[in-house]
Order: sequence, then C-alpha cells, then structure tokens
Amino acid sequence: MRILLAVFLLGLSFLNAEIKLNETEIQIYKNISQSEEKEVNIEGTVNNIRGLSSLALRVLDYKKDYYVGEVFPITIYAKTDESSEFGFRVDLDKNNDLAFLNKDVKWEKVQGEYKASLWFEAKSTNAKLNNITISLTRNKVPFQDTTLNIENIRFKRVNADKNYANLVASELKVKKFRTNRFDDKNLVMIVELSAKNANLNNFNIANDTTLVKQRIDNVNGDFNSSSAFYSAIFAPSKNELSFSYFNTQSNKLEEINLAVELSSNETVNTQSDLNPTVNAMDFYKQLALWIIAAVCAFVYIFKRSYVFLAIALIVFILSFFVVSSSYKATIKANTSAKLLPTENSTYFYTSSQEEEVDVLTSRQNYKKVLFKNGKIGWVDEKDLQKN
Repeated sequence: MRILLAVFLLGLSFLNAEIKLNETEIQIYKNISQSEEKEVNIEGTVNNIRGLSSLALRVLDYKKDYYVGEVFPITIYAKTDESSEFGFRVDLDKNNDLAFLNKDVKWEKVQGEYKASLWFEAKSTNAKLNNITISLTRNKVPFQDTTLNIENIRFKRVNADKNYANLVASELKVKKFRTNRFDDKNLVMIVELSAKNANLNNFNIANDTTLVKQRIDNVNGDFNSSSAFYSAIFAPSKNELSFSYFNTQSNKLEEINLAVELSSNETVNTQSDLNPTVNAMDFYKQLALWIIAAVCAFVYIFKRSYVFLAIALIVFILSFFVVSSSYKATIKANTSAKLLPTENSTYFYTSSQEEEVDVLTSRQNYKKVLFKNGKIGWVDEKDLQKN
C-alpha cells in the first residue's frame, strides 16, 4: 500500500514539473513560425507518393547486327495504370561509342500504350547498349521506373572504298544537281539528296583530295526519310564527282557518278530556295486572271454592258500585281553571297564594288538577289540599301 502511494505521488510530481530547455533548444523553438506549422500535411504528402503505380515495358523486335554509321531504332511500348498527369524520362546504360540521336523523345499514345522510338548510331565496333530505364515523372521528379535489358548488339565496319561518303542507308537518291563557277579558280556543284534510314549529316567524301571544300546543308525530315543539299568546291579540271554509300538492302556499296558539266546559265538555282524570278504558281495565277478578263471582254462585246468592261479592265490590271514583288536595291562592295539562306552555307560570289541588284524574296534576315551578271544568291539584309 505504501509502495502504491509513493508511485502515485511520484507521477503527480512529474506532471507538475517544468521541462527545462537549454538556450539552443529555446532558440530553435522560437524560430518555428506559424506558417511552417500549417504547411505540414501528412495526408497530402502520402497521396503524392504513388508507390502503387505500375509501369510495364515491351520492345519491338530489332536486329542484333548493325553497321558502324547505320541508324537504327529501338521502339518501346510503355503501359501504366497511372491516371494523373505524368511525363517520361529515358536513361541509358551505354558507352560513348554509341550515339543517342533523338534525345528529345516524342511519346504517342496508341491503344492504351505509350510508344516511342529511340534512334542510335554506332561510331565504332565497340559501341555498347546494356539497358534502357524508363521513368514516370511528375514535376521532372521520377516516382516509378522500369529497366529493360537489351540483348547484345554487334557492330561491324563497312568495307569502304576511296569514294565512300560515310553514309549507310536503305536508299539514297540524287534528285538533281548543277555545276557553276564558284570563283576565278574553282567550280561548285550543288547536289540535292534524299535518303531513307540514314543520317545525312554524316555525308562526307573524306578521301577525295580534289575537293577544296565540301559541306551538307538544310537537312530536313527524320531518320526514316530525309533530304539535304550537298555542295562541293573543286578545280575545273575535275570531270566527275563520284561517291559511294553502303546500301543495307543490297548489303553492298552503291556508287554514284555525277558528270561535271558547267551550266550555260551561270545562276546557282539548283536549290528550291533559288527559284527563278517568277515561279510557276505566280504564272498560273496571272493566267487565270487573264482568262477571266478575256471572258468579261467577250461578254461586253455581245451584251454591251459596261459593267463587264469595267470588270475586265480591273482584273487585267490586277494580274500584274500577283507576281512576287521584287524591287531594286544597291548592294555594298565586298558583299559575299551564299548558296543557301543559312548561317553556315557556302559563299560562292563576292561583289567587287557597289552594284544595283534585284531583290527577289526574303527569308529571316537574308535576301535573295539577282546580280547583273546573272548570279543568284542570298545576302545579309544589312548589306543592302533600298533605292
């Protein structure tokens, strides 16, 4: 009995006792603001951690052998029961000899699954891809992931010849080409290329020592189907431009030979960007208006209605305004003209003095001009002053 009474009195003394804090603990307590206390929401925090989400991956069949320089996709399908908004992140376990070409991966939803193609290109036979990890993200923070192991892929080199253009493709076509004078000592050939399952940025005839300069411009499309302009500068003594590429369909090198024939017209207008002054669409518009004017004129003759005569005159006058507007301008001395309206395009002509040119059209900060000698090229708009 005495023991129970002692325990009871001890408990009362503990409840009535003051908790003694040292100076550091007191300062920490004072620094806790009311707003910080209100932000703590255990239920909301738990709901944002979606550990119960599932993510299943499957991959389409892919070859286990590729050539160095050959582009190839690994197509992945992702299925998840996550209902709230989320994003995807791709992580690769690979070495530096394997290039990942489309880092900005586009996902599309197909029958309840998300589909994406990852494009790769081996830079050497040592290229290696071990696995691919796909993560679901919210606010760029992963909350669920699955790793897909990749079967061993082997890479082999192309048995290239001296004219190899460093390109592997299922198809390569020359749509058109043209040769013109580049300067007093050299010619320039412009080649419009189209390719399938290729990386046209790689196109380069590295072993052709007769080429003063070469480059690839305006690559458009994707790796399934693409197009580009290739330009090469060389001496007039060169008779043909020859190159080869590796065709994955025939599994052999295909050679292409382009004769060097100087165009009788010195204008560089092979590219779609360097069209003649009046394009075909303008011509057809003008022709249609002339026909309308002629019909109205015939109606006036038979009906003697001045309304139709007025319409005929107005339409006829309008026909001269549908043609792409061009104007005269003066170009500064020592201005260089480019083959294409791009920053890295090849310069093919430099004006020796100020001269009057026809400005045909514009693109961004470039103007397409027609020189008095017949050459057509792109110049920076800062090098022009309107007459």
